[in-house]
Amino acid sequence: MIVTEHFVYIHTSRHAGSFINGLLLNHVPSAQMLRYHGQLRDLPVALRHLPVIGFVRNPWDWYVSMYFNYQAKRQYIFDIVTRGTDMPFSETVERFLTLGERSTDSGATREALIEAAPRALTPDILPKRRRPGLVKQQFIDYPEDKGYYSWLLEQMHSLDGSLIGRFGHFEQMREDLLSLLEETGCPVPNVMLREIHSAPPVNTSFRKPDYREYYSPALRDLVAEKDETLLEQFNYTY
Repeated sequence: MIVTEHFVYIHTSRHAGSFINGLLLNHVPSAQMLRYHGQLRDLPVALRHLPVIGFVRNPWDWYVSMYFNYQAKRQYIFDIVTRGTDMPFSETVERFLTLGERSTDSGATREALIEAAPRALTPDILPKRRRPGLVKQQFIDYPEDKGYYSWLLEQMHSLDGSLIGRFGHFEQMREDLLSLLEETGCPVPNVMLREIHSAPPVNTSFRKPDYREYYSPALRDLVAEKDETLLEQFNYTY
């Protein structure tokens, strides 16, 4: 989470956040990193008058990006969900989508996540545990009816169960970022403008460009069911 005199930027995982963080910290003089993957609830009350900006992504595409990036990094939540194995894409994503269900398997996975997650994100917590930005209580309260992506976005951008912020779309990140900066009154110097237009992507996933190549009809429909509210809110289709 980056705070500037014009806005607060919330960095949800796999939304070009490394690229955007660099831009803001390098070119917006007042920009300060409060916490990597910081959530809106972490924002000091004195700063909550600032507009909040962030990004959303097509959920089907997000799960593909998540799978290949988290697998390569052996992100601890990913390792728990996959039991530390090289679980195939379809099985892995199904387990993320059904994490809230009251089955024995999903319940055991949630218990393992509760055990592994830190109680609070204090400086003594190892970066591998601190970086996802999630704590025990969030997994204890995990809802039954949401896909992991919808739930994660809510953790990042919610204070009362509803998403708060002005959102750009990952699929047109560069154009939408400029629009969000303009809306919040943030000056964009020429060097920053050039970087937004032409700098290469950062922290990309090694995967096929078309997310649909990874989905069976059944898995496609499970995403549609579990992330239905988000799909409708942001007009995403398969």
